[in-house]
Amino acid sequence: MKRYREGLPQEAGETLTIDSKNGYIMFERVGEEYGDVIFRLEVCYWNESDGKHKLIIFNDMASSFEGKPCMTETSGIDFFRYNNATKRMVACDAPGFEVDYRCIYELPRKGKDIICTLWNDDGTTKRMTLKWDGKRFNE
Repeated sequence: MKRYREGLPQEAGETLTIDSKNGYIMFERVGEEYGDVIFRLEVCYWNESDGKHKLIIFNDMASSFEGKPCMTETSGIDFFRYNNATKRMVACDAPGFEVDYRCIYELPRKGKDIICTLWNDDGTTKRMTLKWDGKRFNE
């Protein structure tokens, strides 16, 4: 973000995407020195139907190694509720679903639905869409 604010290019192998219109930011790093590791941190927000709050999600579960998901001690998806009046943010539970750490969550670049991919032990996957209704996500 500092390089972005100063108008400087990102470091080699790094990409920063800021889509203010859709409330989305993504930082991605590709590191060939580690066998083509991709690290991705996404942040997105949703306006709540009460008009007084926003749901903000930080997602760093989208990392991969050799095309497969790679969970580390820092991986995770974190939820926060922002109060527009007080300008304060507090941690909260996932609204409407339980986080499954076998899943990769993809925050939306457009629209407001989260795509969830469940990776089974046998290598198969199952994709689901979590739809935002203004208060919670529903499958």
